[in-house]
Amino acid sequence: MDYFALKKLLFDSADNKNMEFAKKVFNTSYKIIGLMTPTLKRIINEHYKDEDLKLSDFELGEYQEIDIVYLVTALKRVRTYKEQMEFLKKNLHFVKGWAVTDVLNQYLKKATFAEYFPFFEYFSKRKNTYEARFAYVGMLKHYASPDIEKITPFLRYNEEYMIMMAEAWLLATIAIKHSDFVYDLLKSMNDEALKKKTISKMNESFRISKEDKERFKALR
Repeated sequence: MDYFALKKLLFDSADNKNMEFAKKVFNTSYKIIGLMTPTLKRIINEHYKDEDLKLSDFELGEYQEIDIVYLVTALKRVRTYKEQMEFLKKNLHFVKGWAVTDVLNQYLKKATFAEYFPFFEYFSKRKNTYEARFAYVGMLKHYASPDIEKITPFLRYNEEYMIMMAEAWLLATIAIKHSDFVYDLLKSMNDEALKKKTISKMNESFRISKEDKERFKALR
């Protein structure tokens, strides 16, 4: 199957009700085709090896699902983690929504904190909102690392909403294993939005003790 046949399949598999729901949830400038997530995954898994499906044919930056198929297909085709990350360094610049960046983690090969950190440093400094967001979402896999404090200089304070939300998600997850580190960080933080959102996300977690939740609430 080539790209144009794949694109037709995506549109033929769309669900109009899901399209309207997705527009509200994703709040993106992307156009939404309206595929259910299991359907999109199935199509990718069935066709990413197709020899006629050439990445160079993809029309990018318009439809959310097409950008997801493009990126995931590429990630599934390469052999190593480093190749995956080098591909993303060259290809995340056109991404316009969190649904695209946030799905990529599940397709990345296993890596250590040390292997990911240079890419975290690179993406955290990018001006594109969703490249930067990818840095913090990608670090979620390494929340328990004893080296996690190395992220501190790369936190972006008083940033736009999508970056701030990813940072809060990451910090709340890190608090599961390194609560004192996150506590000290929030205590000295002058970014009230990030502080409050981190504490809110911690309060929603089932993996953080009641005692820790109360301790962090006192920082509000």
